[in-house]
Amino acid sequence: MSVDVVTKRWMRDASDELAVANGCRFDEGLGQFVVDWMYDYLRLYEGVWAGRPFECRDWQYEFVMRCFGWMRPNVDWREELPNRDYIRRFRGASVWIPKKNKKSPTLAALMLYMLCGDDVMGQKCFPGAKDGQQVRKNVMLHVVEMVKQSEELSAECKINLNDATVFHEPTRSLLLPLSSSNVRNEKSKEGLNGSVFVDEVHVVDRSFVRRIDRAGISRPEPLHAEFSTVGDDMDSYGYDRFQYAEGVADGSIKDDALLSMIYAAPRDLPETELAADPAKYGELANPAWGHTIKSAEFLADFERSKSSPRALADFKMYRLNVWQASATPWLSMPAWEQCNGGREIDPGKPVYAGLDLSSKRDFTAWVLVQKQGDVYVARGQYWISRDRADEHLAAGRDIVGWEREGWLSISDNARVDQEAVTERVIGDSKAIGVESIGHDRWGAEALRQQVENEGIQIVEVGQSFGDLTEPSKLLEAAVLSGELDHGGDPVLTWMARNVTIKSDNHDNIKPIKPERSTLKAVDGIVALIMGIGQAELAREEQPVTGVYAV
Repeated sequence: MSVDVVTKRWMRDASDELAVANGCRFDEGLGQFVVDWMYDYLRLYEGVWAGRPFECRDWQYEFVMRCFGWMRPNVDWREELPNRDYIRRFRGASVWIPKKNKKSPTLAALMLYMLCGDDVMGQKCFPGAKDGQQVRKNVMLHVVEMVKQSEELSAECKINLNDATVFHEPTRSLLLPLSSSNVRNEKSKEGLNGSVFVDEVHVVDRSFVRRIDRAGISRPEPLHAEFSTVGDDMDSYGYDRFQYAEGVADGSIKDDALLSMIYAAPRDLPETELAADPAKYGELANPAWGHTIKSAEFLADFERSKSSPRALADFKMYRLNVWQASATPWLSMPAWEQCNGGREIDPGKPVYAGLDLSSKRDFTAWVLVQKQGDVYVARGQYWISRDRADEHLAAGRDIVGWEREGWLSISDNARVDQEAVTERVIGDSKAIGVESIGHDRWGAEALRQQVENEGIQIVEVGQSFGDLTEPSKLLEAAVLSGELDHGGDPVLTWMARNVTIKSDNHDNIKPIKPERSTLKAVDGIVALIMGIGQAELAREEQPVTGVYAV
C-alpha cells in the first residue's frame, strides 16, 4: 500500500503501520488547527511563564499534532456525519512522562480545546483523578486560571467554583470533575457520555476506571486520555495500562485507536551506567529537557538521591519514569528475573521446606528449598480459595494461567482446601525426603499433628526479627549474587514484587504482609525465607569431621 509523504512523516511506531493498513492517514492542517487554537486562546498563569500564550513545544507539539492530525475512514458514522469522509483516528491516549514536563497544563489545555474549541454541541468533559482534592488543586486549577486569563474564553464560559465546573455557553458544553475515591457516587459514573481525562493514572482505583471506561462510546469522536508518571505499585491498574501502552507501541497489541507516548529511561538501566552519565538518561527520559527541565537542577537532584537506595528509587521513578517494585524496595527485580537457572530438586540431597498457611483470604504457600553448592534451588506450590481467586481475576491477574500451568490450586469453596495442602506436604516430604519444615504456627495445629504422625520433622518459626532476619538477609544476598534458582515461578515472582520489609535500629529485617484489601500477597516469599532458615540451621548443626573433630 502506497503512503503519502505527509502520513509517512508522522508514522512513529507499529500502531501507525497498523493504522495505515486500515486506511488511516495524516492531515497536518487538522493538527495545526488545534496547536494554533491553544496558542490563540489559552494563557499560562504561573511562574515565569504567567500570561504567555500556551505554546505547544517539544512533546506537547508531538502529542497535539498526532492526537488530532491522524484520521480514519468514516465507516460507522456515515448516517450521522454524511459530509465527513474521515473522523479522528484516536479515541484514547496514554501518555507516560516524568514529573515537571508540563503534564498538568497540557492536560488542562487538551480539556479546554475539547470543551470550547472542538465545535461539538453538548460536549461533556470529565477530568478524573485519585481524589477530588487532586482534581481541584492540580488540573482544574490550570483549567480555571486559563479560562480567566483568556479574554475570549472568560466571555464564553461560566465557572462554578463550588463544584469546580466550567460551562461553555456557545456549545452548551460542560466540564465536570470526577474522583476515584468517592465510593458513594461511583454508580452515578456509569452513565457518563463524553470524554474522560485521567490525571496520574498510576494511583487511580480499578473500580473507578471500570465505571468510566465506556464513557463516550455513543459519540463519533470521544477521547479517553490518561497522563501520568509511573509508580511503585506493579500490581495496579496503572501498571496494566503502562504495559498496554507499551504493547500498542511495539505492535504486540493490535490497537490503532490508542495514542501511546512513553518517555522513560531503560527499565534495566544499571546504576553504574546512570552514575557515569546521568544527563544522558535525563535528556532521554525528559522531552522538556532544556525548557522546564534544567540540567543543573536535574544533576543536583541525582547527586542528592544517589546516597540512599530509597532516594535513588524515587529519583528513577519521578525523574526517569522507571517503575519501582514497591513503596519500600527490597528485592531487586532485575536481579530476581535473572535467577532462573533451570536446576531441579535433587532427591539424593537434603531438602528443606517452608509452609505459610491461610484459610480464606490469603495464599497458602509450600516452598521446597535445596542448597546446591552456593545456590538455593526453590520450587513452590500455592493454594487459594475460590472467592479470593475471583477477586484476583476481577483485578486482571492471571490466576487461571497459574492454575493451568500447575503452580496454583483453587479450591471449590470459600476456604483453602486444607486436606489437599496436607496431602501435598506429606506426599512431597516422603517422596523426596524433606529433612524439616519451617512453618508459621497460625492455623497449623491440625496439619502439624498429621505431619508429625508421619514421622516428618516440622518446626515452628516465629515471625519476629530474631527468627527471620538471617534467612531474609541470605535471600536478599542470593538474589543479588544470582545464587537463587526459582525456576521461573510466576506466583513467587509476583510476590517478590509485592514484598516490603521492616527494619529496626539494629539492622534486623523481616518481610511485611500487605493489607488484605490491596490484593497483594507475599506468602511464598515468607515460606521461602523459612525454608532457607531450615536449610541453614541444619548446615550449622552438622557434626564437625576430620582433624577438627573432637
